[in-house]
Amino acid sequence: MNTPNQNDNDNDIRQITSELEAIEQRLQAILETLNAEIKHTDHALKRFQDEMRAVEKREARASLWYKRLAFIIVGLFLLSMLVLILKAKFEAA
Repeated sequence: MNTPNQNDNDNDIRQITSELEAIEQRLQAILETLNAEIKHTDHALKRFQDEMRAVEKREARASLWYKRLAFIIVGLFLLSMLVLILKAKFEAA
């Protein structure tokens, strides 16, 4: 035979158990949301890293072209100096 005090305790236990189950469900929902956000963030990070690699490659190619262009300009300058020197030499001779 249950006493009123024991009935109150049983009711309290059932209430606490149901509250804990509700909390567990909310935590599970939050965990699923966080996992989805982490997955989305990882995907965005990978996409950003891929874009950064592409930018670095483009910058490296552009830098190489600038170096080539500078080499060509210096070469043309030296060639024009050589032509001027040879022209002056032939005019003097």
